[in-house]
Formats: sequence, structure tokens, C-alpha cells
Amino acid sequence: MCIKHKELILLVSLVYILPRVTWADNHSLLTVGVGCVRIFDKDNKFFGSIGYRPSYRFYKVGPWICFEATDRDFYLTGGGLLDITLGKHYFLTPSLGVGVYLENDGMHLGSSIEFREAIEISYHFKNDARLGLSFSHVSNAGISKQNPGTEAIMVIYALPLNF
Repeated sequence: MCIKHKELILLVSLVYILPRVTWADNHSLLTVGVGCVRIFDKDNKFFGSIGYRPSYRFYKVGPWICFEATDRDFYLTGGGLLDITLGKHYFLTPSLGVGVYLENDGMHLGSSIEFREAIEISYHFKNDARLGLSFSHVSNAGISKQNPGTEAIMVIYALPLNF
């Protein structure tokens, strides 16, 4: 049986990629956040967040998923993040993601598909919990005629999960 070119490329790719999947030094994290969205607008709003960050990494990039809500709008999003160690107790965590935005006469972001970029700085406690401050921007990246975008600031507590 002869291996075709496509199958050979797939096999070589898997052999190259699979060893790059690793577990991070820390635990998976359950995140809870509260903050303010539309921080540069007159009608800013309180919002909350709950998320999950598994501890596995692919080339140091880890996945995340998050559910955010205001009093009227809901956003389910996920993507990739990178934990950059700053000294003994601090992390800088940039992240990128895409998600589904469900509007209920709220922020009028212009599309049900929205992209999220964020930067977070957090303090890492001895028990692997983290307390941080996050700044994010959400926009539909021009896939809709209406693209106002919005910015948010949030305090995040990340609780380590032991499984």
C-alpha cells in the first residue's frame, strides 16, 4: 500500500504538532469577573463574566471560553491566550477570540459575530488563584455596516481547579 502525498503531509504534520501540546505549570482556572462595558461612552453598563481556562497549551497558547452579560445583552466567546510571566507573582495575559453576541435592545454592536481582544495583568497567589484587571475591545471587525465596537474594564478572580 502506497502512501499518497496528502496522507504523508498529514502524518508528518501530526508527528510535528502533537509533541507541542503540553500542560501548563498551573491548574485549569475558573474565572469570575465584574466590570464596566462602554467605558468611553456616556451610557456605560455594569456586566459580569464567567469563564474557563484549561491548563493545556499548544506552543504556549492556551484556550479559553467565557460567557459575559449585561442587563440586556449576552456574549459567548472563546479563543486563545498567552500567559507571560512577569517576575515571581505576576502574569500579563493577552488574548484573542471570537463569539456570538445576542442583543436584546442593548449595545447595538451591529453583528451577531463579534471579535474580542483583551490584555490582563494579574497577581498569582501561592494557592494558584489569580486576581487581575482586564481591558478588552469587542467589535465585528467590519463584517457589518454598523461597527461601533466597545471597550470594557473588568476585575477578574481566577480560581484553580484541581482535576
